[in-house]
Amino acid sequence: MNKCNILRVAKVLEKKDYPFDFISWPFCITGLVWRINHGSLNLDSKEICDFAAQFFELDCRVITELSVASQLPAGMAMAIDRQVAIECLKHLANTGEVDWRRALEVVINEKPCYR
Repeated sequence: MNKCNILRVAKVLEKKDYPFDFISWPFCITGLVWRINHGSLNLDSKEICDFAAQFFELDCRVITELSVASQLPAGMAMAIDRQVAIECLKHLANTGEVDWRRALEVVINEKPCYR
């Protein structure tokens, strides 16, 4: 696992220099990895995932989970925004595991409640 590259992508997301959309291949985390390194869009999901696996030094199973959030109930992936993705990447860098549920909970608990 390349912790430095994982945290690099989290920092790019924090800067908001690139569009982010979890459910769209070219604009998801793995698509962002491609754009950071190649400066262009790529619509080939296999090529994007293979490159992200190499860049993060993770196996394809982990990259797939990072890309599709299969651990979440159906429809919950739409709740993954930029902040949730950043939290998930930071957790991945620290633990080696992708945990979308935890990332969602952390971000939801950080947001102020208005009454």
